[in-house]
Amino acid sequence: MNVPVPDWDQLAAIGNHSLVRSSYIWLLVVPMGAKAMTLIENPLDFTHLVPGLMLNLELPFSWIVFYFSAVFISLGNFFFQRMCPEIVLKYPAMNIFLNDGRDMEYLKETSERWGIWAGFKTAIGQFNQSTPEDRQRALAKTFWLVRDYANSSKEVARGAVAIHLLTGIGLLGWILGQNFLFVIHQLQQA
Repeated sequence: MNVPVPDWDQLAAIGNHSLVRSSYIWLLVVPMGAKAMTLIENPLDFTHLVPGLMLNLELPFSWIVFYFSAVFISLGNFFFQRMCPEIVLKYPAMNIFLNDGRDMEYLKETSERWGIWAGFKTAIGQFNQSTPEDRQRALAKTFWLVRDYANSSKEVARGAVAIHLLTGIGLLGWILGQNFLFVIHQLQQA
């Protein structure tokens, strides 16, 4: 069975989500929150403020699963930042590439590192480059050729990033589902 691996742009869409970007914070917050929860008496008694008000803090919340969710997401994000090709990571669009002062030489150096410049050189040679507009079109076509190649490169690395991100998100989904069912059950008993 051949499972399709998301490309770097698809992984970036996941990695740029605020939940994923904040996962490093949860690596610190979760252990502190778990420790703080052990110090709080359950249920919290607010009868001195409102007669009969007791707040039950009990949820089937697994701090361990939440922590491992943050670990997997953080690792996925870390691997993404280290393994994603620079042209994909930094340049999602041609205008950003140009605004950063990049040119054909950068594309040549990048594709030479991957050993693919010879193939691109042949394709680029077919572009008419006699006027500045023609050179700009050739640069744009070359940018997208190189970037598209890079976007689908490093399949094993993309797979590792995807597995880490999806495992972390799956664990988080399991916690949320478990807590949702707990609340529904508590409401049915009330």
